[in-house]
Amino acid sequence: MAKWKNRLVVSLIIMSSCKTASTNLQVEKILLLEDFPSGSSLEYYDNKFYLSGDDASKLLILDTGYNLIDSVALFESEVKRIAKAVKADLEASAIVTVNGTPHLVLIGSASLLTREKMLLLPVHDTAAMQLLSTSNYFNRLSKAGLEDVNIEGAASTGKFMILGNRGNLKHPYNHLVFTQPDFWLHQETAAVDTAILVLPPHKPFAGISGMAYIEEEDLLLFTASTELTGSSFDDGEIGDSYIGWIKNISDKTGTKKVVADGFINLSDHHTSFSGEKIESVCVSHSEMNRHTIHLVSDNDNGVSKLFKVSVTIN
Repeated sequence: MAKWKNRLVVSLIIMSSCKTASTNLQVEKILLLEDFPSGSSLEYYDNKFYLSGDDASKLLILDTGYNLIDSVALFESEVKRIAKAVKADLEASAIVTVNGTPHLVLIGSASLLTREKMLLLPVHDTAAMQLLSTSNYFNRLSKAGLEDVNIEGAASTGKFMILGNRGNLKHPYNHLVFTQPDFWLHQETAAVDTAILVLPPHKPFAGISGMAYIEEEDLLLFTASTELTGSSFDDGEIGDSYIGWIKNISDKTGTKKVVADGFINLSDHHTSFSGEKIESVCVSHSEMNRHTIHLVSDNDNGVSKLFKVSVTIN
């Protein structure tokens, strides 16, 4: 059983701008997971959170209060953290419908051959999990001009899947990849529609780390973080983390560049985000332009941290 350290945090108000957008953001809750390493993807479905780590051997299932409900063994391992050279590096996740049944899809980063794989789990029958290869599709991404494939985020709109490819100091460009929501079923023919994600100019480079889609507003949320590394394999010194958003994302397919409509530096506004490498974002509730979102961080030290945040996006 994981050890949980739970603390409430006083409300925080942030006013920020990118273009003409303004944002009110409140941090409501923080939870330290001492026994769960490398939190990398977080999904919400049917009042449950699904948390995976890029080198963790199991998936955690949590209730709306972040209490542990269950866990699912993903890989056989006798150690807490699977070695970097052989881990699947599950960095991206989404909820998709397959044959009328909701599934959790966990996608490896594809930054190495050992990471060109994904897991498909029916949310109501996780024992029916499938391990699939994604090599054919991600090889096509390389041939399409992505110099360094490193998938860190995913979001399903129902009509299509968006993948987030993280850049680094050597290749300082983030990309969005628009494809079919079940691209793994037809990897040779599924769309490879790539666009550079344009962020406000700043240094050091901030790489995309997670994504979530809000259907009611056709809004794509994403997280980004700075890390002093020139490759998709090596870790580096952790810097600031961000939340950004793109409005009317469904209209952005077929374009070569997608400009973020908003971008918030979390680390500048509250000490709780200082030194935290935010890896993923999901949404549990939306009403008008007010959203309850959840973030997970991984600081490469064997623990993970969850954040509950309310944010208004105008």
